[in-house]
Amino acid sequence: MKFLQKYTFLFLIMATTMTFTWIGTLKHKERTEFTEITVLEGDSLWQLAAELSDGKRIDKWIDDVMVMNEMDSTNIRSGERLKVPHVEAAPVQMDRFELAGGEK
Repeated sequence: MKFLQKYTFLFLIMATTMTFTWIGTLKHKERTEFTEITVLEGDSLWQLAAELSDGKRIDKWIDDVMVMNEMDSTNIRSGERLKVPHVEAAPVQMDRFELAGGEK
């Protein structure tokens, strides 16, 4: 009993620290949406990053793909399925198009 009385303050600090750490990790978990693609012959992560990164730094995109797929190296093989970060398609503005032969 004397032990608890002597170290109550320490236990309170530890409990508070653990609680705030737990809350912080829950708040910062990123839910990454992904698309699954099939690797084609001749594909590389760098080539896929150039096509699919949507302006994100290529090295960051490759790191994200490696984490999402639990990869140890950047080597990929034809036919392999990869999770890649989901890229939203930009909406098409129809006022920029003109039909051939259409009246002005």
